Amino acid sequence: MIKSSLPPPEDIEPDRPPAIRAVLIEVMVMNLNSEFTSKLDQIIEEIKKGYCIDQQNAYLFALQTIERFLRPYSFYADSLNQKLSIKFDLAMDFEKRGMLEAAIVCYEELAKDAFLANMPYERMRIIYKKQHRPADAIRICQRYIEILELASSLKLPVSNIKMIPFYQEKVLKLQKIKEQTP
Repeated sequence: MIKSSLPPPEDIEPDRPPAIRAVLIEVMVMNLNSEFTSKLDQIIEEIKKGYCIDQQNAYLFALQTIERFLRPYSFYADSLNQKLSIKFDLAMDFEKRGMLEAAIVCYEELAKDAFLANMPYERMRIIYKKQHRPADAIRICQRYIEILELASSLKLPVSNIKMIPFYQEKVLKLQKIKEQTP
């Protein structure tokens, strides 16, 4: 029936940052689910022959089998996303409490993990700018541009890709500030 030549979820794109891996796995699950669903009639016929059951039970069995096959991949992507969300929430909490250095550590980890939402990069840009650290603000904007360009090159469904020009403009403005700083 459904035979897997896929590696275990933790072995999929292990060299990619966690946030990128999560989206890659989510896209893979959606594509496989679509592929299985499009072949549902064929799978049902195979089940009916092998298990001698009626159409309705074969249909339910096929859906359960597809779900069981894809579940570990969905769970793994969810666990990656959950770890990133926890780190983000922790950073926001540190920042609200005025613990900026602790917040920066968490935000920097999110940047290393290629967090796809813009909030950590925007918060760091603002914090670094207020701390008169334009080089760090430039670096973090450039990191976000890299991440979005990677997402774009992998054709990931990430809406923030449209923010590349915004962050490119921020880099130019920050470079002018850096040049004016003694």
